[in-house]
Amino acid sequence: MKQVRFLAIKKANWVSAWVNALQAIFKTVVGLWGNSPALFADGIHSFSDLLANTLVWLANKLSHVEPDENHPYGHGRFETVGSLILGVFLIAVSFGIAYDAVMDVVHKHVVHPNLLTLVVAALSIIANESTFRYTLHTANKVDSTLLRANAYHIRSDSLSSVVVFVGIIGALAGFSFFDAIAAALVAGFILKIALELAWHALYELTDASVSHERIQEFEKLILSLSGVRHMHRLRTRKMAGRVFLDVHVLIEPYVSASEGHYIAETVRVNLMKKYKEIDDITVHIDTEDHPETLPDHLPLSRREIEAALDLKLLNLDLYYFQTHIEARVTLPLAALESQSAEAWQNAVEKAFSPLKEVRSVSINYKK
Repeated sequence: MKQVRFLAIKKANWVSAWVNALQAIFKTVVGLWGNSPALFADGIHSFSDLLANTLVWLANKLSHVEPDENHPYGHGRFETVGSLILGVFLIAVSFGIAYDAVMDVVHKHVVHPNLLTLVVAALSIIANESTFRYTLHTANKVDSTLLRANAYHIRSDSLSSVVVFVGIIGALAGFSFFDAIAAALVAGFILKIALELAWHALYELTDASVSHERIQEFEKLILSLSGVRHMHRLRTRKMAGRVFLDVHVLIEPYVSASEGHYIAETVRVNLMKKYKEIDDITVHIDTEDHPETLPDHLPLSRREIEAALDLKLLNLDLYYFQTHIEARVTLPLAALESQSAEAWQNAVEKAFSPLKEVRSVSINYKK
């Protein structure tokens, strides 16, 4: 699954890179030759897209490295960091383009673009929109935050090319500053997308949860499973399109440890089968609802209880509750030959009497 995701992102990124390379060359050359600052600015934007493609390639490669001793949860954060760097880089690009556009207006740099610049701008719109749809389809298919961010970055290219197209038409019609205004609007589009990329990356880096609606779906599935009485403290965090989840599940207090493990495994398997984005789940089993605070002290352990008993018990089951402990002693059926069940009950209760935390003791007999 991870390898398929890696290759899909790599392929989509290569397609985008080739489209950006061709556009960067044509738009910058034709923008200079055809006297269109807006088209030239859009060409520089396409060159910046190539750097963005390099960043996507590097982040994709690093994020799919297998977990190791230093990164036991994997390297998915590299994809998120890549999105953040991409956002910051594009913010700088937008300010550079806006500055050049303002300087053209301030210094009254009048331009008269030729018809070829209009044709190149039109072709750029078609190329960018097609690449956007292909990249977004792949991003949604493999659930890649980084590739989705790059897709909307490509959509900003498409929109900026539309603005350039309109600006060139205005300049050709005699409105000489339309081209500079179009360049400034291109910078605005780039800045908007850049801020969104940076914000979403920062949001994920702070261990942001999945949506409230998704959490409600998780809760509904967990509560529908056999053996689950209740649940609380369901927590999630995202990492490069993957979800890590932990939850406290309440079960009956007298079930065996093996059944408790089975219920926990049922929760884990059902969630991961239905929601493919979940990468890892930790299920904490509770036998009663209790506040998730650090207690002043822990109750007596099994080792402490057994050390305090005078009787040689065949088997001892302990059930821990928030305010007390219950004990169940299992004796061989042959023990009733030496004394009655009532006598054994009295003896066992006497043995437990110094242990104030043990509130009740029952005896079972087996062959």
